[in-house]
Amino acid sequence: MKFLAAIHTLFGLAVLAVAGWTAIATFQILPHMSTGTTVTNVPIVAMMALTFAGPLIALGVWMLVLGRAARRAEPGLRVLLLRTHGMLLVLALATMAVGMADLRAAARSAQHGGGLLGGLGLIPLGLGGMLAAFNVAVLASALAVCPRE
Repeated sequence: MKFLAAIHTLFGLAVLAVAGWTAIATFQILPHMSTGTTVTNVPIVAMMALTFAGPLIALGVWMLVLGRAARRAEPGLRVLLLRTHGMLLVLALATMAVGMADLRAAARSAQHGGGLLGGLGLIPLGLGGMLAAFNVAVLASALAVCPRE
């Protein structure tokens, strides 16, 4: 249970760090926008930052909530872990499928003289694979460690 709590806390903090970096990076485009004044462009950039960072913030906070629930061994933890990581496993597998499709498209493009960015499919394939491994490990440990209600 301590491992589940620690891994969810670390994962939640990492996701929140990525969300913060995404929001800051989005606001760094503000001086480079060509139309209007800075004040008129702030709402557009804020909307973009929230669009990109909002889901990551929600996921990071939820992982911290799961870490706290695991640390306290709250009732219903097993169901929460199975539901959360079951959905995340589906998303990870979909990300891996996108990466494989990118690699196949790059191979077809390379046959016709293209393929400049062919290796970019390895990024979603690798990230999806790591997320899938994390989810499978958490699902297995939730089934093994968490008591059935």
